[in-house]
Amino acid sequence: MVRICATAVGSQRGIQLWSTTQQHHRLARIWRQLDLAQANLCAGVHIQSADFSGQSGQNAPLVSGKFRALRVRQSPTEGNPPSGLDSPSYQQWLRWVQEPGVRCVDETTYLIDGIKHWLWVATSDQVCVLMLAPTRSSAELQQLLGEKFEGILTSDCFSAYNPQIATAKQKCLTHLERDLKALDTSRFAANRDFSARVTHVLTLARQASCDYHAGQLSLEQLQSTRLQLESQLQAVLHTPPESGWPADAQRLRQRLQKYWSDWFTFLSHPEVKPDNNDAERALRPVVVHRKVSGTARSDWGGRLVAQMFSFLETMRLQGANAVEALFEKLGSFGRSPPESHST
Repeated sequence: MVRICATAVGSQRGIQLWSTTQQHHRLARIWRQLDLAQANLCAGVHIQSADFSGQSGQNAPLVSGKFRALRVRQSPTEGNPPSGLDSPSYQQWLRWVQEPGVRCVDETTYLIDGIKHWLWVATSDQVCVLMLAPTRSSAELQQLLGEKFEGILTSDCFSAYNPQIATAKQKCLTHLERDLKALDTSRFAANRDFSARVTHVLTLARQASCDYHAGQLSLEQLQSTRLQLESQLQAVLHTPPESGWPADAQRLRQRLQKYWSDWFTFLSHPEVKPDNNDAERALRPVVVHRKVSGTARSDWGGRLVAQMFSFLETMRLQGANAVEALFEKLGSFGRSPPESHST
């Protein structure tokens, strides 16, 4: 059995929710008991509702806010429920992200009883899946997306993404732009010149994408813009100063050439974004939880965290109320939620 507590902002225990609105909502316990063996999402859930500005019970709205911490405590006298990977809803989401489509992926470290693990994430426009894995290798990504993913993969330039099969790939422009910006303060004029010229091309690419989505460019015009911008970028890379590019500029030049076909995919496929911000946004609550809670003490606890944040982010993407969804899960198993009361 697992106990999950939700308390008011400033408390040192349980889940701390910080409302982004003008007033802080005083919270009571939201989830009291969770049994993965009985419910669809997290098997069985006993929910004790909170007081949301005078509203309580099943119809209380989900608090608009950010999860500051999530502490999962397992009773030492009770056995471990099945792994979160056995959850039918989680498996359904996992199959969904393996279908053709645009997927943003990323990963972050997560300690299990002091031992480094990784939480991998894959997002679509409707579903988000986090997966706990012992390594940061490409094998974990293949487990998440499948060995032969027939969609478009958006990621940073981490080498584990290279072996992954995909119809097309988009490398994150934001990461590249951040490294280019670091050259603006270089003492070498050639570094600053390289940054300015490449950044100009990337800015034009982003503007072309915005113009297309605003209806100012047709798809044919957008795709032809890609060819023009690639030609401009090639001109920058192949016209170094007489002394050659300094080491920092040369490093970025080699990266641009290595992933040459992956920088402007969003101009050929307008449904693709030029960055992997969606994946990073999905990991942000987990990173905050990791810093505040000290992570988990068992593999099962880590999988539970991955499953719970998968659920919360999926509900956000679908515009659904997470609390109401949990009540619905209870009802589907013939279990009535506890009587509501405010604190």
